[in-house]
Amino acid sequence: AVSEINRNLCELLYEPLVKTDNSYNPVKRIAKSVTLGDKSCAVEIRDCYFSDGAKVTANDVIYSYNLAKSSATAHAAQLYEITKAEATGEKTVLFTLNVNDPYFENLLDFPIIKAESEKIADSDGVLQPPIGSGRYILSSDKSYLYLNENFYGKKGKIKKISLIDTPDQD
Repeated sequence: AVSEINRNLCELLYEPLVKTDNSYNPVKRIAKSVTLGDKSCAVEIRDCYFSDGAKVTANDVIYSYNLAKSSATAHAAQLYEITKAEATGEKTVLFTLNVNDPYFENLLDFPIIKAESEKIADSDGVLQPPIGSGRYILSSDKSYLYLNENFYGKKGKIKKISLIDTPDQD
């Protein structure tokens, strides 16, 4: 996402493991539990599903972590403490850290996408947005967002959000 507007919209499409509230306290989203060790962080994933009905797994989290760490975003800088990320079960991820960080949980706010879904193209070869587990799904014509019936949390009252193409910040 190039613009701030699109980055904000992405938060409706993709859930992170953890978000921070207005006081910078961690709020678990896809993460059911987060356990910090001396130089480790174990994350258990709650039962949740992507918008296409596939279950979110530890492999999806690892895949998303690798994309975030290699991206040109703030997430890459935030994840520098991680030396290794591995799935220790279908619903458990273990992050090995190079330092003991009591606030590491707050850095688990990178978007989780379905593994390999950013490579899906339409019949014309145009890449489609990755599959997420957020509250909304982008319509095929990219003109609106609609409720994700597979969202694990409370469903919103707004069923459809129309999108307007804004070529610049003005």
